[in-house]
Amino acid sequence: MKLYIVTASQREESESFKVGEFLASISADKGFESTEVLDLGKQENSLMLNMSHYWNPEDEHAIRWAKISESLEQADAVVFVTPEWNGSLTANTVVFMNLVDKELAHKPGLLVSVSGGRGGAYPITQMRTIGYKNSRINYIPEHLIVRGVGDVMNGQEVMGESDQVVRDHGHYCLRLLAEYAKALKSVRDSGVVDHDNFAHGMS
Repeated sequence: MKLYIVTASQREESESFKVGEFLASISADKGFESTEVLDLGKQENSLMLNMSHYWNPEDEHAIRWAKISESLEQADAVVFVTPEWNGSLTANTVVFMNLVDKELAHKPGLLVSVSGGRGGAYPITQMRTIGYKNSRINYIPEHLIVRGVGDVMNGQEVMGESDQVVRDHGHYCLRLLAEYAKALKSVRDSGVVDHDNFAHGMS
């Protein structure tokens, strides 16, 4: 199985990327044979708010997205890691979900939010209300909120109880995600999915 992790901060070397790297480092023993991390904070991966760039297949941004789309098609599960900025998702996250079509249809998604303080709940709520109707992604019931992110998931050594708690929950979330990935593969292989006649979810 392949795991795809999207870290959606708009800053390079972000705490969200750190969290994504930690989850990638523990994914192999959960049953994922390969894991790819897409850091949207890097300049070469940045997304454009002006969606018209993606309508021209020769535009450099459209070409970049085509490569991301191909990787998403090959994934069996996806993790979204987004910081909470001013009580909201990043623009990167919203643009990403606007670009996704059926690459993640009937595949499980794990939601992870990151906060420097005690916040982090709002991005989870927002993600559960956007992006699933046409993409058909299945967000699993469990999620992970990494609070006080500057003090946790720093290297291999566990630094205190809070760090241990969030690491343990990360392990648990990935174990669950792997089982959902196995289960939903049977749905995709069943022949029931019909995107030709039912391309868009009902509003």
